[in-house]
Amino acid sequence: MENEKVTELVQSAVELDEHSRREFLEGFFNAFGEKERFRLFQWVCYCLYPKTKWIKVERWMEGQFRRDMNKVPIKVAAICVSYFRINARMMPFLIKTAQRMKHRIRSRRRRHPEEFVDLKFKGQEEA
Repeated sequence: MENEKVTELVQSAVELDEHSRREFLEGFFNAFGEKERFRLFQWVCYCLYPKTKWIKVERWMEGQFRRDMNKVPIKVAAICVSYFRINARMMPFLIKTAQRMKHRIRSRRRRHPEEFVDLKFKGQEEA
């Protein structure tokens, strides 16, 4: 029953002209609170772009933070937009992803400090 309603709604949205579709989506997203809207936006991003692209982006960000933990997630996200030619509208999502990657590296550094011995940190003096 629910599945039929969803299919019918999707079919109706597909039949709309572009202007009406935009109004529909705008109304749809405005019906939710800010937090839920952001969560939905992240979900849509994952659905629209292939997961392999996000894996590459996450791996690249992880490498950026492994080399230099002094980098700011906003700066890494901005570089990522130009490096991977991602639409600038994705910045909030990329910033959140960069924050997650930096936290992951920070946690890994605490648990396994031996993996990070050979990496130089900005501002660190050689012995």
